Amino acid sequence: MSVIMSTVFAFTVLGAVAQQRPVMNVATTWTDAEKAAWKAIEEHWEYLTKGDIERFLSYIHPKFTGFGHESPLLIDKASLQRWVGFWIKSITIPVYELQPVHAAAYDNFAIIHYYIFALEKGEKSATRTIRRYTTTLIKENGRWLILGNQNQLLPSDW
Repeated sequence: MSVIMSTVFAFTVLGAVAQQRPVMNVATTWTDAEKAAWKAIEEHWEYLTKGDIERFLSYIHPKFTGFGHESPLLIDKASLQRWVGFWIKSITIPVYELQPVHAAAYDNFAIIHYYIFALEKGEKSATRTIRRYTTTLIKENGRWLILGNQNQLLPSDW
């Protein structure tokens, strides 16, 4: 009986947590422009997790600015290159999941809100992280580029 109650409790808690993090059905509710902007974010993360900083940075607009969890200061593309270049050399990300929450595209710009859940492995330890992002993209020469970013490292018990 306790196994059944524990299972019911776990599914109830998981259901409540899932309700706190709304997920949009990309396939049925997003416009083609929103899907294309989201694809750029997915590719951007794929290159980062593979350690390909050059390709990762190719998705960053030259006039990029943003706030990240790693610095209280506003960063630009050069700062991002320094911080991410250092960070990705000290860890690997063997598994991650992106979860879109909301997207809106207007002409040549888009705003996308999403979460990333990742396992970050360092030399001596591994950490599960959850970050919440708001990303502004601009479409130039047929490509979606990240123009602005705000991210927050969430508590591990969130």
